[in-house]
Amino acid sequence: MTTFNNNGVTTSLKDKNLLRFFLLGVGTLLPFNVFITAKKYFDVTLLRHDGGDAAAAARNGEGWFTFTKDSFENAFSFSYTMANLATLIAMNRMRVFDAGRRKDDDPRRRREEDVNEKSKLYDRLTTYPLLACAVCFFATALLALDEHIKGTFVVSFATFNLVLFGIFTGLVQSGSFALAATRERKFSTSVVSGQALSGVLASFVALTCSGFNFAALYFGLSGLACLLCAKGGRELVLEMKKENMTSNMGDDSINSGNISTQQYAPVAILEEDKEEEKKKKKKKESNNALSENDLEFNVEDERSNARLMGASTMSSSSNATTEASEGTEGAADEPPIKKETWLFRFAVFLTFTVTLTAFPAITSSIVTRAEMNNNSGSDDSNGASTDGDYWTSFLFLLFNLGDLAGRVFEGSSYAHSRGLQNVTGQVAFRRSLYRIVFVPLLASCNVNRSGWRIPRVFSFDSFPILFVFLLGFTNGFNAACSMALGPQTLSSDHHSPHSDEIENEDIEIENPPSLVSSSLTTERTNEDEEKEDVAKSEEGAFLGTMLSAGIAFGSVVSVLVCGIFTSGGYL
Repeated sequence: MTTFNNNGVTTSLKDKNLLRFFLLGVGTLLPFNVFITAKKYFDVTLLRHDGGDAAAAARNGEGWFTFTKDSFENAFSFSYTMANLATLIAMNRMRVFDAGRRKDDDPRRRREEDVNEKSKLYDRLTTYPLLACAVCFFATALLALDEHIKGTFVVSFATFNLVLFGIFTGLVQSGSFALAATRERKFSTSVVSGQALSGVLASFVALTCSGFNFAALYFGLSGLACLLCAKGGRELVLEMKKENMTSNMGDDSINSGNISTQQYAPVAILEEDKEEEKKKKKKKESNNALSENDLEFNVEDERSNARLMGASTMSSSSNATTEASEGTEGAADEPPIKKETWLFRFAVFLTFTVTLTAFPAITSSIVTRAEMNNNSGSDDSNGASTDGDYWTSFLFLLFNLGDLAGRVFEGSSYAHSRGLQNVTGQVAFRRSLYRIVFVPLLASCNVNRSGWRIPRVFSFDSFPILFVFLLGFTNGFNAACSMALGPQTLSSDHHSPHSDEIENEDIEIENPPSLVSSSLTTERTNEDEEKEDVAKSEEGAFLGTMLSAGIAFGSVVSVLVCGIFTSGGYL
């Protein structure tokens, strides 16, 4: 059994695992958020002429890309997003979460090999990439200490780092969502909440840090944060291995007692008798059900024998029924993707597409009412100010706070009691679709851009504050809800979670199986659970791919939308 939410796990251990998943979530977006919010440092350092020092470049306002404001940020975003998305797509095509399954005849040896392979796999996907991110941060911190290094080298090194960050965080994102998908939904919520917190922390630094002077410290602390996230990932992998080994030892002791001679048979029979007496109290059917269940049990035995005979003889003409059952078992290796699963996928994709259409493409150009009046009076629609920089950073922080609040609210007891968490794929998709309204709302605020066509309806500063916070809140809530519910659609008991349990109880009450058949049934159940866990892991990783795809597509759509809203085009 490879599922990780075992009953023996204590509450304190679950809390520790929640924190570890939270750290993995922080690590997935921390590198990008750190680079994209170190604007003051890059304005002074990255945009200077070759051979020029930082102070002179700051005084003269000269740089490589002064003809296009924030073009280096666009280059950073493109480099990171494309590398991240390509990595996630490659991971999805490789089906790495199914690679660890073994076909050994010995069940105990097979499960041990599965546990070892999965531990190595998740180490490669979480611990090692975060360590590599820390190394890149430390190298950037050392580079920031040199005030006279050529701008060409700094730009090239930063872009190369963003490509590496995209690859490394793609691995972490795939591994963390895949691992969380096999557990309770609160672990997926913990991952996405960590992603939001990384944006909040980076926003605080952007507001308080004096860009150039504290750049080395900023990057160095970010490297230490990546080391902490790597430590959390490593502890999570070790705990996962420990849980699985403990579970396998328990299964092996039971199975070995069932299959062996009569040495352990009396104990097993006594335990079955005790359970039978308890279950008989819940018995609701008449004695006629006994014969019907016996008949079903015999039919099931015949089907099992036919399946074994068909597997050994491989005769297609005389065992048509057996082949049909084997075909069904083969199809179980790759469960069919349901319509509801696709709706959750599109909900994740659309959520981030809408978000990136408005944020930061439109929000970065929103200014305060006072600054808009000053610019209108001076005929300078592109004038930058210190207050404007702080206002933009404040809106960035506000969005991330709303994003974090939405993801935390999704896992709250209030949302659970109101039925806001457990929704269908159609509801999740509609929620994501309705968020398109934020694009015209934000476009109608004080957008300080030359040739902006949308009238300024919401001129007071309270409107963009409200809209940006709600944009972040709905983004976090919808993302957390869809990321948690998507993998659960692949569960065998998704539509009726209690019906299978009731049927199984009736069969066990009326037909106490023999020891050998009980062992075989347990083995088949373990294999089914393993297949289901693999499917959930792959679905969690695929949802992470849809998340990044939505970000990439939203960035493209934002350019088109801003081009439509601007006379003469966006660029």
